[in-house]
Amino acid sequence: EDRPEGIAGLSILLLQDLAVAPLLVILPLLAGSGPSSSVELGILVTKATLGFGALLAAGSYVLRYVFEVVAATRSTETFVAAALLVAVGMGEAADFLGLSASTGAFAAGVLLAGNRYRAQIQADIKPFEGILLGIFFLTAGADLNPALVVKEWITLFTGILAFIAVKAAIIFASGPTLGLKKGEAARVALTLAGGGEFALVLFKLAQDLNVLPLDLARLLDASVIISMSLTPLLGELGDFAGDLIDGNSGEGRNAFSVETAEDLFDKIDADGSGSIEIEELREALLKLNFPFVSIAEVFEKFDANNDGIIDKDEWITGVQAGFLTEAWDSAQEEGLEERRTDFAEDALMILGYGELGQSILQLLSSSSNYQTNMGEVICFDLNPARVAAGVMSGDPV
Repeated sequence: EDRPEGIAGLSILLLQDLAVAPLLVILPLLAGSGPSSSVELGILVTKATLGFGALLAAGSYVLRYVFEVVAATRSTETFVAAALLVAVGMGEAADFLGLSASTGAFAAGVLLAGNRYRAQIQADIKPFEGILLGIFFLTAGADLNPALVVKEWITLFTGILAFIAVKAAIIFASGPTLGLKKGEAARVALTLAGGGEFALVLFKLAQDLNVLPLDLARLLDASVIISMSLTPLLGELGDFAGDLIDGNSGEGRNAFSVETAEDLFDKIDADGSGSIEIEELREALLKLNFPFVSIAEVFEKFDANNDGIIDKDEWITGVQAGFLTEAWDSAQEEGLEERRTDFAEDALMILGYGELGQSILQLLSSSSNYQTNMGEVICFDLNPARVAAGVMSGDPV
């Protein structure tokens, strides 16, 4: 999630979800169930914009106090009931204002997401999320007609292939805008090239409104379901394509984000001079069991202007070019796993060296009850960039 591909992928998925809202509003108009004159259209637009906008503004203000009262009860059931009431209430309000209930439910999710008790709400409705999501996909799967798939397999094959190709091409072309290299853009493009579950919602609504014929709706549903089932395969294909592009371009796959690089620079710069000298870099890399004779070569790669120091811009540029990742990989080959692993019987383990884990470690470091060395406290993390940053910072990771 900290990698550029993860950030870009999440942004694209959120944009896809947000794009559903206006489509839910437009579909009833296309079905002819909306206004039949310009006056009625103006009234509907006024109700949908001013009325629904005022409802959202008032809802965000009112819900803040409602959930404070709910939180005071310390009851999980009350939290669940309040969240479901908001969803149902917004759906009814949207329906009253001439919008679809799906639009109201979507708006309810936006309101709850902006609430200070969002984490608690998400935890409490998690069981319902799994159940309802299971019912949703069960319904979608039931709509998949195997006979139709066999009969129209050529249409489905060409349609799915064309859809995946077009969507992947658009996402790949948008890679530079999202700050992605070619290899990263390829991974994101192929992984997200399949259809999304909201397409099934739109097709179902269009079918109920008689915008789509039944046979066409089922064919579109089948294409989306099949493309979604291909997502794991597309992810593997995207990973292969990204590695292939990185290998041909010489860019390499960089495990360190810009934020991690900036934080690491401040920690390696022990004297706070705003630059890293070779002695400071040597001290950091030796903690990774990095070969002593190779440290000068790493320093020369970062020191682009050959002035004997590495400033912050040179450091970030070098990290983005993969120099630090190469050093990390080399250190692993030299036996990083042989670092000390004998801990005290009452050693404290911190699972995760992210922002929260580092805050806990810092808190323990300031306490006289713990000595934050490798024997007393140990942090674990699955992200190699965080592990490398922690080790070079002298933390027990």
